[in-house]
Amino acid sequence: MNAEYFDTLEQQLVLASERLSNEHVERRHRRWVGRRPLVVALVAMMCASTAFAVSDQAPWSPPELTLRANPEDVPPLIGAPTPTSLTSFLGVLRTPQSEADRGAVTRDALKFFNGGTPGGIRSNGIRSIVFPDSKAPALVVVPYDEQTATGSETKLAVWVTDPTGAAGGTVRATLDSLRRPVVTGSSGEYVFGFAPDGVTHVRLTWPDQAPIEVPVTRNAFMARAATNPPLFPTVTWLDADGKTVPALD
Repeated sequence: MNAEYFDTLEQQLVLASERLSNEHVERRHRRWVGRRPLVVALVAMMCASTAFAVSDQAPWSPPELTLRANPEDVPPLIGAPTPTSLTSFLGVLRTPQSEADRGAVTRDALKFFNGGTPGGIRSNGIRSIVFPDSKAPALVVVPYDEQTATGSETKLAVWVTDPTGAAGGTVRATLDSLRRPVVTGSSGEYVFGFAPDGVTHVRLTWPDQAPIEVPVTRNAFMARAATNPPLFPTVTWLDADGKTVPALD
């Protein structure tokens, strides 16, 4: 065997090694590609299961809503989550319902809700909002469905507590009003309203009065009015840098 023979043999071994290496890479690639549909399918199944669990959740059924002397006074309860038309800009409705949301303030408010909401109450979306000013009223936000000419629409009923111990009262907040910087209502000497995510405080301006700024708590603000009786001020939404936040489209 001469040197030429060994050179030729060496070249053949190198080529064979390269072919085996390439085939191994291709087989690994084919195995991964073949598994991708299964991985995607498993992820899709997991997402679908999660969505089903959320949408199929049983509604919170506190006795203040369900135990009534007259069955007609029991409002329908809906377990489905609050729609994205509201949760997309109100983070308070995206966060899980807490024990505080189901506390005494909320239960007292729910005694005054009855069968007058035939579309149903989304009880898992109920939230309570308590403000830093201990003398200020608290808010209990109750998403409910209302039948309209074009179908069903979810709105917010806002129960306003009375710090003096009186019953309080309810105002209705439409989707359109929640997307604009306005006052939603008043209670005693206080005015209140809502603000979208990203608004940290609001500026309230009354005629012939110096404007005041108040913080936003869980997408809501509460302020002592500068006039008596309380007139509704002009509202300006502000972010953490003090810049104006425009109304939502």
